[in-house]
Amino acid sequence: MAIADKFRGDLMQPIALLFVIAVMNSACTTDRQPKLLDCPHRDVPFSLNSPLMDILPSESATAVVQQNMPQLATLPEFMTSTQAPAFGAIVTM
Repeated sequence: MAIADKFRGDLMQPIALLFVIAVMNSACTTDRQPKLLDCPHRDVPFSLNSPLMDILPSESATAVVQQNMPQLATLPEFMTSTQAPAFGAIVTM
């Protein structure tokens, strides 16, 4: 019996270590949905400091800008694009 108990004791430590490694590995590799990035200025009112790319999708904001700045219609497409990446993301009014 003493040999069987010693043999069982010698196996328990590596088995316990493998169990811990398996649990840690499964915790690290679970499929987690990446956190969606949200626009920090989503709820901020439009201003002269708003990026052009944020103003253009809003019809009412674009109408106000066109009333006060008719040159908006003559800007090149790369500046008025609302698809990222676009120059309009760094240009403000």
